[in-house]
Amino acid sequence: MITKDKQVLQTLLEHGADLDTIASTLGISRSQVEAAIKKYALERVHKKEKLASIADKLFEFLKRAKVASADTMAAKLNLTKHEIYEGLETLESRDVQVEKTRTGWMISESPKELTYNYKPTPGEWIGFVSDSHLGSHQQQLTHLNSTYDWFVSNAVKTVYHLGDVFDGNGMYRGQHWEQFAQGFDDQLQYGVKYYPKRPGIVTKIIAGNHDQSFYKINQSDIVKEFCHRRPDDTEYLGRDAATVNFGKLKFYLVHPKGGMSYAKSYRPQKFIEGLATEYKPNVILFGHWHGYVNFPARNVEALMVPCFQSQTSFLKTLGLEPLIGAVMIKFDEVDLSGTVKDWGLRRRTYFVPRTHDY
Repeated sequence: MITKDKQVLQTLLEHGADLDTIASTLGISRSQVEAAIKKYALERVHKKEKLASIADKLFEFLKRAKVASADTMAAKLNLTKHEIYEGLETLESRDVQVEKTRTGWMISESPKELTYNYKPTPGEWIGFVSDSHLGSHQQQLTHLNSTYDWFVSNAVKTVYHLGDVFDGNGMYRGQHWEQFAQGFDDQLQYGVKYYPKRPGIVTKIIAGNHDQSFYKINQSDIVKEFCHRRPDDTEYLGRDAATVNFGKLKFYLVHPKGGMSYAKSYRPQKFIEGLATEYKPNVILFGHWHGYVNFPARNVEALMVPCFQSQTSFLKTLGLEPLIGAVMIKFDEVDLSGTVKDWGLRRRTYFVPRTHDY
């Protein structure tokens, strides 16, 4: 079957044509149509597998070489330049950030930050949670479920999760001894089944550093896959950070780098001090640090969102105790232009962590 006939066959199949219609259109017998469909399907599967293999080779090569031209990659990997470009497109389809520089292609460690818009209604509460660390012996699933019940009782429709939905892999020595679900598949399946689900609530999530531990191993984004398997009540916002415009009020949601500090306000304060004036949002909500503070700095409202993981052995050695809980923000008055004139804040804290809560 020539290329043009393959394209016609594909179009007819996509539009639901039966075998007799296809045979009549192409001027071949029904048995020839069946054979062509089988052959074409096998060719598509083979090409998909081939591109996946090329993408894997490119990923490993660029991790070692840091930067390389298409000619260099083609020569080193014994591929054509066309195959190189197809492989790079396949990597991008996996959300690998591939960048073209003056000296060649490279994999960027900095994920692209995205901006979203949400127009709140007056009196609407919006929930914020962080660091649920599913798969950890120290996860606090009962308290997380209680928090979603709290959201329901306050007519919350949208919850933002600031990262580390999952406990990840190899984040500190001995971590696997503190996990009941280990590895990508076990943690993902557990999360899909047990992460709180409430009618009318959509949870919008950024991936944190623990979530991305799997990405570093095999380019697998566990949060994106989680949202793919829970399409009715979750939405993926990207890795590390996202901007959400609530009307004309700019919120920056971030799962920052660096560990917790004894003075809980120190890390967010230094983060805000390092922002260029033109990039300053109105509000920054921080995950990652497993604590709570709220203060203004440089005309930015800083809010650290608590977690849902009790003290691990790692935090114990650092002498740091996490705070379990969540926050809600209410937009009390919104004018016609979308500017928020007044907003309220509520926090829920769980002072007694649960053990073996899984």
